[in-house]
Amino acid sequence: MANRIGDDVLRMLAYNGSVPGPCLHVDQGSEVIIDVTNDGDVEATVHWHGLRLENRYDGVPHETQAPIPVGGTFTYRLQFPDPGLYWSAAQDRMATLSTNSLHRVVPATHQSLLVDESDSTFSARAIADVVRSIRTRSPLPSS
Repeated sequence: MANRIGDDVLRMLAYNGSVPGPCLHVDQGSEVIIDVTNDGDVEATVHWHGLRLENRYDGVPHETQAPIPVGGTFTYRLQFPDPGLYWSAAQDRMATLSTNSLHRVVPATHQSLLVDESDSTFSARAIADVVRSIRTRSPLPSS
């Protein structure tokens, strides 16, 4: 997918044709299985920021997971022990310097993850409303 910004064309990866990806909304304590097919033109992973999960599903290319080859698939099994607002992003290998590796976030591949707490005193949805309001510069919804 490509998007024109001014005179430049920016290559983007999409989640099911959506840029940014859709917000995943789950309940605390739930488990979700996500099948990823890499229909892009570069090997990549999906890195889940802030989630406590098994290392093999963390999505750091060549460190916690082998990249998903072009045309390949990978199944992520994610558990959500903590409420909150998280995000994921596709990543590919950019460079390697001795034993340290640098990764770049592929443009426009972010996706939000909203985890509602089982205790009703916490509202991850309210946090998401604040983030959405900041991003779109729109007023907060009324209670």
